[in-house]
Amino acid sequence: MVLSMLRVLISAPPFVNNMKKFESIISDAGIKPIWLQSDQAASEDEIISVISDVDAWILGDDLCTAKILECGSNGNLKAVVKWGIGTDNIDFEAIEKFGLKFSNTPNMFGNEVADLAICYLVALARKIIPIHLGVKSGAWTKLTGKSLEGKKLGIVGFGDIGRQIASRATIMGLDVIVYEVAEFDYPDNEKYEVRIWPENIEDLDFLILSCSLNATNLRMINSNTLSKMKRDLNLINISRGGLIDTKALTFSLQEGRIEGAALDVFEKEPIESNDPILKLENVIFGSHNASNTVEAVTRTSLQTLAIVKKFCSGT
Repeated sequence: MVLSMLRVLISAPPFVNNMKKFESIISDAGIKPIWLQSDQAASEDEIISVISDVDAWILGDDLCTAKILECGSNGNLKAVVKWGIGTDNIDFEAIEKFGLKFSNTPNMFGNEVADLAICYLVALARKIIPIHLGVKSGAWTKLTGKSLEGKKLGIVGFGDIGRQIASRATIMGLDVIVYEVAEFDYPDNEKYEVRIWPENIEDLDFLILSCSLNATNLRMINSNTLSKMKRDLNLINISRGGLIDTKALTFSLQEGRIEGAALDVFEKEPIESNDPILKLENVIFGSHNASNTVEAVTRTSLQTLAIVKKFCSGT
């Protein structure tokens, strides 16, 4: 008897962009992929056009709405697997309502995201980007940076990524303070100072956001919290754009109320080309790309395939 292949919609950009690499692995796993390519997230209509014909969906930051899931459940959809960690794009009530299996892939790329966070921190502290651009333009640019040893770094969120950032920062001589947005059971309180957001944010030199996005911390960086920060603070966001009120941040950066920022994520992605923040020279811009290394893409993609096989086989 010939078993039918599992039909799997794959829309997570890092996976899709490396489809050639995984073709034989996917085929050997008994999976027929339906690839859906986008810059960051496919539209609801694009997903609905194919979702009822697949057994599982491996998604990235696409909106996983009740409308999509109802359409899928009326067809063959059995499982939804998030390529990555953040689940703020998932309608969990709909997942439960339609009896679908769900999993994300935690602890897949803490090292990679932490590496980039530290890269941003050093680049801001030592003004690497403006020096680079100055030399390229023919100037011999000499800008005075700041030493890292002894500076205070606040890290909001202390999951896998936050812990990896803290480990690297401690080796570099930074004084790490861990922030959470509510009281919590913190297992390593002898190693790092723990604060509840936004306690004493005025004494920070750097602030890295590495927490998940939820109703409690939506736009936690706003005009109120920004007004309490040091004028020479540098802010780094490698988590979710919705953690920051972009208009308030733009104003603070324009007015010199904080020194600089590095943003790998935005409220709307891709960021619109006419967004005023793009005109600022004291901001480093990324493209929601912190986890995108050969090694991380490989292991996370393989993990999603393994989860799909498990869910759809009923084991």
